[in-house]
Amino acid sequence: PASREALVRAQLALLAGCSAAGVSGKLVGKDGARLWTVHLKSRNPSPAARDLAPIVLLHGYGAGLAFWWRQVDSLLLIRPVILLDLPGHGSSDTLPCLGGGSAADAEAVFVEALEGWRETLGIARMVLVGHALGSYVAACYALKYPVHAEK
Repeated sequence: PASREALVRAQLALLAGCSAAGVSGKLVGKDGARLWTVHLKSRNPSPAARDLAPIVLLHGYGAGLAFWWRQVDSLLLIRPVILLDLPGHGSSDTLPCLGGGSAADAEAVFVEALEGWRETLGIARMVLVGHALGSYVAACYALKYPVHAEK
């Protein structure tokens, strides 16, 4: 898509075919590190599932939150699902300039953006699931903030 708005429309149209009870998105987080976020809830959640920590899906490098569209229906049977675009991807805020920075600096940008996002939403615990770069971000986040990473 040629614009952020077109990308959002395409992502939401793709996700509209899933079994979630409504699909909408918004930018969440601290200024300069806001992450495009889509919350998905089951149309028929079990009473136990309502109180479970959400599954947060983190895509790989160069992808976006719609990467997970084929897995959403199965995951919604287990828990609420949250999809997000990592910093610098999709409709999230762009990455700060990391020129001359270390790998640790780049890692911190992703981990702290995720933590700011979690704080803004008030999520106490979450199940992080990642693909490629998303797996790395999930592992780094869980090491730094284990109290908020359920699995």
